[in-house]
Amino acid sequence: MPEYENNETTLHVRQAIDGDQQSRGWIVSRFSPLIRAQARYRLGSTLARKIDLDDVVSEAWLAVLPKMHMINPREGRFTPVLLSYLSSTVRNIANDLLRAYTRRKSVEKVLEDWTETSGGGLMDGVQADVRSVVSLAAQNDLASAVNAALEQLDPQAREVVVLHGIEGLQHRQIAVEMGIKPNTIAQQYHRAILKLRKLIPDSVFHELVDE
Repeated sequence: MPEYENNETTLHVRQAIDGDQQSRGWIVSRFSPLIRAQARYRLGSTLARKIDLDDVVSEAWLAVLPKMHMINPREGRFTPVLLSYLSSTVRNIANDLLRAYTRRKSVEKVLEDWTETSGGGLMDGVQADVRSVVSLAAQNDLASAVNAALEQLDPQAREVVVLHGIEGLQHRQIAVEMGIKPNTIAQQYHRAILKLRKLIPDSVFHELVDE
């Protein structure tokens, strides 16, 4: 049996897909600090200071949780698929917010629209629970450690971790976006992940892709 079959995160992700509410709370708490870092990167420093990032993270979860039953494993693993789904949702929300901000429209309305369209599959009580878990996750020691660890990377390496480790872009895609050779991207990612895993053992960084 592959090692990941005994992984605690994999177990909770599978149970969450099956509708277990306790496991859903566990994965929301587990991954929220990571996708919060992604939201900060995608929004940019100016807009990230004007928006409550917890709102962005909450909207992403409210969009993903009702559709978790549709998640299928990739090479036997559920966690990378979930993270890819989450990160693409965060990217879509961030893009909507950036467009609204550029056009001087209400960014608050964007988040309200996401709640109405994507969060409609969850009851009000569940929506409130999700927001509460996200808020608590942002305040716990793990969130602080994740943020501190990412801040120890140089900006380029941090961008590579977001684009490849969280969003799942291939090295060649990132190379085009950043104007750097794919081999350089691969080397930067490898060094960054080793550093992050050393800084926070047995953390969510261990669940990001290795290559």
